[in-house]
Amino acid sequence: MALDKPVVKDNLKRIEKTLTKSKKQFSEMNVLITSFNDIYAYLEDLKSKTILSKEDKKTVALIIKTTALLDSYSGFCNDLFNLQSKITGIGIKLRETALFLETFRTVRKYNVNDPQKIFRFLSGFLDGFAEYYTFKPEFIGDSKTDDFVAKLGISKDGPYFKIGYNILPKAIEHAYSKKMKNFVIESHNLKLVFNKDYVITAYTENDIIKKIDRVARDLDISLN
Repeated sequence: MALDKPVVKDNLKRIEKTLTKSKKQFSEMNVLITSFNDIYAYLEDLKSKTILSKEDKKTVALIIKTTALLDSYSGFCNDLFNLQSKITGIGIKLRETALFLETFRTVRKYNVNDPQKIFRFLSGFLDGFAEYYTFKPEFIGDSKTDDFVAKLGISKDGPYFKIGYNILPKAIEHAYSKKMKNFVIESHNLKLVFNKDYVITAYTENDIIKKIDRVARDLDISLN
């Protein structure tokens, strides 16, 4: 059966629209969680400040009897537990859907953050990938790259730079020391964009994205 592109496109748009709507509704969920935390804090404060005798307990019981507190709290807990049960069921479906959707991913952002991890991260998937890479500053003719050739011993490749794999760590370190951002390192079908705070965005094939994901998880690097 031939792929019905208009139907697929329409379905994807519907999914994206629903996801956007759901994201806004998460703020309501956060309000609910805040309410629960407030209730819990009030009760903990009451318990910590009150050592009740039998007579005092009777007094508190009489006060509570004049309110709808117990019924309200029971209802709140039941609603919360029902929601939790539904979310658990949805979570299973979400994981199944995520596994399917991730097979189409060709772009991923990695929040390395720690400069001590960046070279272990890169070597985890670049080792053996290519002998040379092209370094592209955000702007052609960026004055911050003037000393790249002299300091790093690399060669110009048109408006860009040709960098051997073994020189990559020095080139990246030098670029960050110059406060460069949005510079690119690429080779073959892999493009890496380096942003400030050691955030790296990879553009490549899905199989390579999966490999990079595994390296990131091994190093506790968050991805999105």
